Amino acid sequence: MLLKYADDANLLVPGNTDVELADEFRHVIQWADDNKKIINQSKTKEIAFRRTSPRRLLMYPSDNGVELVTHTKLLGVWIQDNFKVYMHVDYILSLCSQRIFLMKRLHDHGLSTTYIHTVFQAIIVSRILYALPAL
Repeated sequence: MLLKYADDANLLVPGNTDVELADEFRHVIQWADDNKKIINQSKTKEIAFRRTSPRRLLMYPSDNGVELVTHTKLLGVWIQDNFKVYMHVDYILSLCSQRIFLMKRLHDHGLSTTYIHTVFQAIIVSRILYALPAL
């Protein structure tokens, strides 16, 4: 299954299938070439989702030269191969901390409470709620 959003594309291949990931990836590259699109292979990553277990599965990189990763950012959300959300939560907390500092500066410069509330909704609450249903 190929999912596209703006200039991002994601190829999802189930573990149990008759089609190899390398074959599907070659088809995507061929499609891009046929349609005068460019696949930036330096930004291309492979992630294999797995259940958490005491014995970590050994994952070997595919033969197509794509980097195998344990986590990646997808449409602003950090996803991990073990379905945990720690990285994304840490990322959001870090962003919100920086933005609270900005709000303090706005308050110190005399911005009214009404406007601070609007800024809070726009730059902090929106980040917390973004993709929350998916998590």
